[in-house]
Amino acid sequence: MKKILSMIFALMAIAIGAWAQTGTPYAVLCTDNHTLYFTVSSTEIAAGDTFTPAAGGAAQTVSRVWSGTQVTAGRPWSNSSSIRTDIHTVVFEPSFADVRPTTLYDWFYYCENLGSISGMEHLNTSQATLMSGMFQNCSSLTEIDLSHFDVGQVTKMSYMFAGCKQLQQLDLSGWQAPNLTEMTGAFSGCSALQTVNLEGFYAPKLRNIGNLFYNCGNLMSADLSAFTTGAVSNVSEMFENCTALQTVRFADDFDVSGVSQFSYMFYHCASLQSIDLSKFHPDEVTTLANMFDGCAALQTVSLGGLCTNIGNRHFNGDLSAMFNGCAALTAVDFTGMNTAYVTDMSNMFNGDQAMQAIYVGDAWSTEAVTESEYMFYGCQSIVGEDGTTYETPIEVNYAVEDQTPINVTKAHYGVGGYLRYKHTLYTITIPASGTGTFSAAENVTLPEGL
Repeated sequence: MKKILSMIFALMAIAIGAWAQTGTPYAVLCTDNHTLYFTVSSTEIAAGDTFTPAAGGAAQTVSRVWSGTQVTAGRPWSNSSSIRTDIHTVVFEPSFADVRPTTLYDWFYYCENLGSISGMEHLNTSQATLMSGMFQNCSSLTEIDLSHFDVGQVTKMSYMFAGCKQLQQLDLSGWQAPNLTEMTGAFSGCSALQTVNLEGFYAPKLRNIGNLFYNCGNLMSADLSAFTTGAVSNVSEMFENCTALQTVRFADDFDVSGVSQFSYMFYHCASLQSIDLSKFHPDEVTTLANMFDGCAALQTVSLGGLCTNIGNRHFNGDLSAMFNGCAALTAVDFTGMNTAYVTDMSNMFNGDQAMQAIYVGDAWSTEAVTESEYMFYGCQSIVGEDGTTYETPIEVNYAVEDQTPINVTKAHYGVGGYLRYKHTLYTITIPASGTGTFSAAENVTLPEGL
């Protein structure tokens, strides 16, 4: 009998669907005060009716109204530019608290006049699976209260806040998103954004974070040290044009093993002075093109596991413009990088006027390179293995450009080359037993006194 009752209650829950309150959920637009109300009513609401807000105030004439699944599984108010223009304020009334929309996809998409949202604590997001584009291009919105968001069922948040040009801070701390897989461009174009709190953000299946902070020109720091993701597959353009960005911290277990393209990841991060990617260990990389292009203030960079195989027999490797315009960078270490399949090294160090030393190891090769114009252009401080210094290039003849002293012809550590050879070093661990073991590493460590 108990089993039968349980089944009956389960079926009743399914039948109730996306809301558990008494009455019908409505989205009511009153153009007199340019407000979109989300409410629940046991009586029908129609265009032309008089609507009295729960918080009090003057009664409003209903201009447009949507109900039922139009509210819980759709967003017709954001489909028309003429309707979106009329939305200046959004109010979630207390009666709406038990409504459970199954999607929030594009809910306020391009509501460019939307300046405030109140009653967010009455928006129940526990059953929503999509939040992509939810606030996209709400360019007048100055703040969003996300403290009550339940993102346990959400799978996609791509472009969720993209184009919110007035937002200065966002707090996503503590979000538990075990089903989230995509966050592409979530904060892209938030040009006034200065801080994003991602502490305790748990998303163990998250894979796509390309363009995440694209064009966040006022973002000064990005602390991802407590941002739990899965094995991400896309980080391209992640911080592109974050011109004020000074510091970036990644979690020690930030998993980029499945990433093959790191192109434009820090493109034009003009204020970034140092970056530590020593914990990055991708399985196979095809391109690092323009990765640090335009990082004019960059002084130190630790590439770590990025010094791996670049390209393979199926995909040509691309290192073009990797450090283009890094005018403050004095040295870079490519020891361990296998460039046998790299075909493009053009503009790789173009404009790096402070560059003194470029280290490579046994796996460095330029045999497959077909594009290398301006590879070392302007590297006036460069000193090679044998003391070779920069040769001022002759007037470039585009027909024979690969014959000038700023291209791959100088990309070696032999006589006349601009590179320096660095031996593979080892860590030596000598346990108490006196038996020594050797493992490949970046440095040699010996106990004191040896």
